[in-house]
Amino acid sequence: MVIGVGENLIFRGFNSNNKEQLILYNTDTDKEQQLLEPGKFSPYSFIYIQESNIVMFDAYRYEDGEYVIGQINLDTHVVTTTKAGDIKRLENFQALN
Repeated sequence: MVIGVGENLIFRGFNSNNKEQLILYNTDTDKEQQLLEPGKFSPYSFIYIQESNIVMFDAYRYEDGEYVIGQINLDTHVVTTTKAGDIKRLENFQALN
């Protein structure tokens, strides 16, 4: 999955150590920036919310085996997550994509 954010692309993939990652790639400068610590989450889907300049995502969090919904503030690079709770809430978030 790849989404455009201005001159940037956000995509998920694997690094050279085969750990999952979410990357912000600037097409003007050819620079990459990690949005999530590699191997900490297995992101399923993500969306960009322009008004708030955040990326919302849902993922499996490896450290505790929980499904989470999170956001990444692209101004501060702060990542916050919360347990997804019941499966219906997770399905509703995924339906946004």
